[in-house]
Amino acid sequence: EIDWAPTWREGWIASAINGTVEEAEWRRLSSLGIPLIGTRHGNVEMRRVALWLGRCLSRTAFRYLRRVWIIAPEGSETELMWALRSEFAGK
Repeated sequence: EIDWAPTWREGWIASAINGTVEEAEWRRLSSLGIPLIGTRHGNVEMRRVALWLGRCLSRTAFRYLRRVWIIAPEGSETELMWALRSEFAGK
């Protein structure tokens, strides 16, 4: 419901990320562009959304999806890479 306040919740964001990746796999997509949802209007830190995305990707067995393009503001690359590296370390 869009009229609720706040219009985001951590569980909703994680669920949306998981659902998007599942849908891409169901549609047999080889690549997917995904924005860091909740960071612009939801006041969620980019690092947190990147961690949720990293967790989703590290726990999913892919048959079709080969590339995930993270759509993020210019200049945020370093912070995002550290967050994703910390999630994938040792895997």
